[in-house]
Amino acid sequence: ASLFSIQEEITQRVVAQLGDSFGPVHRALLKEFQQHPAQRHTPRTAALCYRRWITCMAPDLFVEAKFALEQCLEYPDSASTLALLAEIYASDYQLAFDSVPDALNKALHLAKNAQRLDINCQSAYWSEALVHYLRRDREQFRRTIDQVLPLNPANPFMAVSVSLLLGLSGQISRAAEITDKAIRLSPYSPRWHHIIPFMNYYMDEEFKLALSEALQINAPTCFWDPLLRTAAYGQLGRRSEAREAYAELLQIQPAFVERKERLLRGLFLSDAMLKKILGGLKAAGLLPTL
Repeated sequence: ASLFSIQEEITQRVVAQLGDSFGPVHRALLKEFQQHPAQRHTPRTAALCYRRWITCMAPDLFVEAKFALEQCLEYPDSASTLALLAEIYASDYQLAFDSVPDALNKALHLAKNAQRLDINCQSAYWSEALVHYLRRDREQFRRTIDQVLPLNPANPFMAVSVSLLLGLSGQISRAAEITDKAIRLSPYSPRWHHIIPFMNYYMDEEFKLALSEALQINAPTCFWDPLLRTAAYGQLGRRSEAREAYAELLQIQPAFVERKERLLRGLFLSDAMLKKILGGLKAAGLLPTL
């Protein structure tokens, strides 16, 4: 590689890590915030609450982030606040928390308002794309998701977020390429970025490699983590471990059996991936109970 290309790569990494939503600057701010919680939230502190939640997706942190962002609706000119609250409302539907009536319509309204306030608000387009994803409107999803990354290519967190939806919609090769580039630029992405290589291996029936990725997700408060481990263990014939992982899933999401279609369709836009995951549960001997 030429000296110029090496310098360019180093510059890109520095910019990406400084601008990353979970980079060192923001991690320092988050640590300070955790030591000195806000008495009354501002768009800045509400965004920090959102970042605490999105890292691990714990239900209690979701409630905190939702409260903080809703408290900031008194700042009507904050596009980022509207965009993050739009994502929160969409996630409320996706994870079946169901604390927000008509969540997807409200999320879309907030995302559109954020775009009107700031046409370059990257998270506003991301939130809109998530709504279309959850509505299973593939055409609108593809149109919107393609607008996200060009608004700020140096945001690795947004890159892995985009790649997650692209991958689980069936564009796994494109998603893997985006994920790999984002991880090279910044090492601070939430652990759920391992879902993309997991699905890549899983769909290719490389189940041992898939399991190794699933074990690195480490999101014990989100049902996605034990779900993927359950499927991988099932495909490998390791039924006792599959049942242990499934028990973890039910602890996190006790209504999984009754709401499995809603929860799985909220995660997978690709019907082929959804069917393959169900195949892992069936191999584990769990499907009849579902």
